[in-house]
Amino acid sequence: MNAEEHRARNSRAGASAADMARSLGAVDRRRRLAIGGGIIAAVLVLAWVLSESLQAGIGIALVAVAVVILVRPGGRRSDAAKWRKGAVGERSTARVLRPLERRGYVVLHDRGLGRETDVANIDHLVIGPTGVVVVDSKNWHRNTMIRHRRGELLVGRTRGAKVVAGTALERRRVSTVLTMELGEQLGGPVQAHAVLAVHGARLPYWRRPEIEGIPLLRARGARRWITSLPTVYDAAAVEQLAAVAARRFPPYAPPERPLPDGFRA
Repeated sequence: MNAEEHRARNSRAGASAADMARSLGAVDRRRRLAIGGGIIAAVLVLAWVLSESLQAGIGIALVAVAVVILVRPGGRRSDAAKWRKGAVGERSTARVLRPLERRGYVVLHDRGLGRETDVANIDHLVIGPTGVVVVDSKNWHRNTMIRHRRGELLVGRTRGAKVVAGTALERRRVSTVLTMELGEQLGGPVQAHAVLAVHGARLPYWRRPEIEGIPLLRARGARRWITSLPTVYDAAAVEQLAAVAARRFPPYAPPERPLPDGFRA
C-alpha cells in the first residue's frame, strides 16, 4: 500500500459520523431560523397591537431577537453534537489501530455492510494474522457507569445486549460474507471477532466487561487485545481476506435523510 492509499484509508475514519453531524447541524440552523423568525414576527405584531406604538413593537421584537439568539439550541443540536463526538472517537481509535499496519494487518475504516438498505456502518475492520475483527468505537461521557446488576451488564441505564446489538450484527455479517467468498479456499468458516473500543467512560479494573462474547476495552488496549488472539492466517490469506473485505464492504454512504433520534453512533 503506497502513502496515498494509506492516507485515503485513514481519512475515512469517522467520515460518515462527521457528515451526519453536519447534516443535522444544518437542519437545526434552518429550524431555528424559521422558528426565530416566526416568534419575532408574532411578537412585533402583538406588541404593536397592544401598545399602539410601532417603536415599542420594534423594541420588544429586538428583545425577542436577543432571546432567540441566546436560548440554547434544542434536540437537533444535541443530535449533531452526539455525532460529532462519535466522529472524534472513531478518529482516535483509528490512531490506536494504525501501528497494526506495520505488523501485517490491514485496517479499513467506516465501511458499509454491502447492502443498500443498511443504515449501519462498521467503524473499523481489522484483518490480519490473528483473524478478522470488527472494532466499534464508543465515545461515552466520562461519568457513564458500567456495572453488573442481577447477572446483566448495564451501560448507564441501557442493557448491555442493546449496546452491542449493532456490533454483533456487523460481526455476523462480516463472518457470513467472508465465509461465502473464501471459506472453501481457506479451509473452513471465517470467524469474525468483535470488540468495543471505549473512550471516556471508566471501565472496571478488576473485571473486563464482556457482552455476548464482545469485550468492552479502553480504546488504547484494543490493539494489544487484537494481537493477543491466536494466529490463524498467513500473509497470503490476509491479502485475500483484505481484498474481498474492501470490495464487499465499501466506504459507507449515510442515508440522505437524518436518522431517527437515538440511533446509535
